[in-house]
Amino acid sequence: QKVRWLKKEMQKHAEKSDMVVMFVDSYDVIFASGPQELLWKFSRMNHKVIFSAEGFCWPDQKLASKYPPVYTGKRYLNSGGFIGFAPQINSIVQSWKLRDDDDDQLFYTQFYLNKGLREKFNMTLDHRSRIFQNLNGAIEEVVLKFEKGRVRARNVAYDTLPVVIHGNGPTKLQLNYLGNYVPTAWTHEEGCGVCDLDLLDIGQLTDEELPLVQVGVFIEQPTPFLPEFLQRLATLNYPLTRLQLFIHNNVVYHEQHIQQFWQQFHTQFREVRLVGPEENLQHGAARAMAV
Repeated sequence: QKVRWLKKEMQKHAEKSDMVVMFVDSYDVIFASGPQELLWKFSRMNHKVIFSAEGFCWPDQKLASKYPPVYTGKRYLNSGGFIGFAPQINSIVQSWKLRDDDDDQLFYTQFYLNKGLREKFNMTLDHRSRIFQNLNGAIEEVVLKFEKGRVRARNVAYDTLPVVIHGNGPTKLQLNYLGNYVPTAWTHEEGCGVCDLDLLDIGQLTDEELPLVQVGVFIEQPTPFLPEFLQRLATLNYPLTRLQLFIHNNVVYHEQHIQQFWQQFHTQFREVRLVGPEENLQHGAARAMAV
C-alpha cells in the first residue's frame, strides 16, 4: 500500500529532474535536523538514490550473499527511509506490480540487487548512517550528543550524526527515549522544550470540573525503584479523584509492590485497574487494552 500511494504521487513529479524526494516510515521516525543538512549530506554522497541500511538481511535471508561486499558499515537495505531525485524514484516505484500486502522491502531489495538497475539508477545504501539511522540491531551504537541549543543522536561506530532516526522493529522504547531529547525536546540551555505546548488554563476550575486523566503504567521487565515510583503517583499535583490508573505488570517479582500500592491508595483514585502476569498479555496488547 505504501508503494502504491507513492507510485501515484510520484507520477506528478516524474519530469522534475532537480527535485529531491525523501520517503520515511511515518509513526516510528524522528527528525534530528533540517532540510539544509539533509540535502548537503545527500549531495556529498554523490548518488541519485540512497536507501537506509541495517545489519539484518530481511525479509529473505537467502539474499544476503547477493549483496555487494561492504567493508565498513551496514550491508543490507532497509526500505523505511530513502532519498533520491524524483525521476529516479518515480522509475523505481512505477515498476511495482504487486499486491498491497506484498513486502515493500523485498521489492526494493530485489531492485537494488539487480546490478544493472543499481548502476542505471546510481543507487547505494547509507552504510554508515550519515542520513538514516535504523535502531534495530544498532542500539548500542547510538548515544545522545548535547550541542548548543539542541541534541543529536550520534552513531559512535561510524562517528556520524544521522538526520533521520528510525525505530524499526522492537526498538520503539529506545526511539521514545531519544525523542525525549532530540532535537529540542530537552536541552541544557532551555530545559524541556515541549512542556509548555498546548497548555490549558484550569486554574479557575473546581476539582469536579477538572479533566479526567488516565495514567498508564507498563511494567514489562524488572524495574529498579518501582515502589518509589508508585508512591509518586499518589503525590501528583492533581486531584486523585480525577485520575484513573491502568497498571500492566508482566513481572511476577513486582506483584508484591503492586499489591502494597493498591492496598494503600486504590480508594483515593477514581479507578485503579490492574492487569497482572497471570494474564500473559503482551506489551502491545496491554497498551491497546489501556485505551
